[in-house]
Amino acid sequence: MDSAASADEWMRYFSSFRSPLNGYEAGGEGVRVAILDTGIHQSLLENVDAEQSFLDDSHGSNKAEDEPSSLHGSHIASLVQGLAPWASIYIARVARDEHTDISPAAFAEASE
Repeated sequence: MDSAASADEWMRYFSSFRSPLNGYEAGGEGVRVAILDTGIHQSLLENVDAEQSFLDDSHGSNKAEDEPSSLHGSHIASLVQGLAPWASIYIARVARDEHTDISPAAFAEASE
């Protein structure tokens, strides 16, 4: 099975998990999703309500939107945008990449 067919199959399966969101589709009001992860790629910012990095800038960029599109935060944001396009999405960058531990201080600050 090619990757596009595999992705389509997975999305059909995953869409069954969105049943708690049924009824919000018409207006979309009230659905808010916070993604605390590696940030988001700039190409996905159009449908994001707010983004912020909670990392210090001593190791490079301090912007949540400076993530490569191949990282986990961008994938999760893309899934949310596809399954619940009416949702308000908030991005908090609490990890530099998928191989770095999440900063407990950044996670605590982003959760407030």
